[in-house]
Amino acid sequence: MARGITQDQVTRAADALLARGERPTIEKVRSELGTGSPNTLLRLLEVWWAELARRLAAQARAELPGIPDAVQRAMMTLWGEAVVATRQDAEARYTERERSLGEREAALHARVEQTAANEEARQRALVLVQRESESIQTALTNERRRAEDLQQSLTAALRSLTEAQATAAALRRAGEEAQKAFRSDRERAEATEQRWLREVDRAREEAKSAKRDAQAVRTKLASETKRSKKLEEDLAYQKRILKQRLAELDHRVKPQKKSNNSATSKSASR
Repeated sequence: MARGITQDQVTRAADALLARGERPTIEKVRSELGTGSPNTLLRLLEVWWAELARRLAAQARAELPGIPDAVQRAMMTLWGEAVVATRQDAEARYTERERSLGEREAALHARVEQTAANEEARQRALVLVQRESESIQTALTNERRRAEDLQQSLTAALRSLTEAQATAAALRRAGEEAQKAFRSDRERAEATEQRWLREVDRAREEAKSAKRDAQAVRTKLASETKRSKKLEEDLAYQKRILKQRLAELDHRVKPQKKSNNSATSKSASR
């Protein structure tokens, strides 16, 4: 175990590599630090991978305050699962490559020891070693390509995160505008309601006034009807009185007429 290698040193080295667009591997971290055994670096890198998801989650919560916690947790869970899966895949490939290299190296040493006395065998072993080296170089090239693909995926994820931030900001603005429109509509509705209430009150007052006027008219009509009835009764009474007086006058005038008629008859006979 290399002495003096700390978690902070490995974290800073891995962060620097990630910032440059490179995937933090044991070889690259060791090259960045200039020291460190593979076992120690592997253990410290595992801690760095585990902390990376939590740091990204904290950063996302700080940069996306408008997104609900449930959505943030889901995004961070997916990201964490992707990081863990990528790390496990890389570690499995690294372990398999080391195991394969160890097996190949052991087999090569065995073949070299068995053919040490035979120069031709050593030459064949050298050719075999060269081929194995070329195979390993090809495998390393493929690994670099996969690392580049992973970096491109990470860049796309960061771009998606930026787009999500822009979308969240747009949603917040749209929500604020909707709230303003809702308040404006509510104020207009309240004003309309107040106007309607005033109209209803005025209609009620007009109805009350009309009711009072109708009551006054009915009262006046009843009074006029009563007065008209009284006048009719007085007129009927006056008619009766007049009829009685006419009858009395007629009764008085009839004897006088008879007397005058007799006097006229006597004068004529003379």
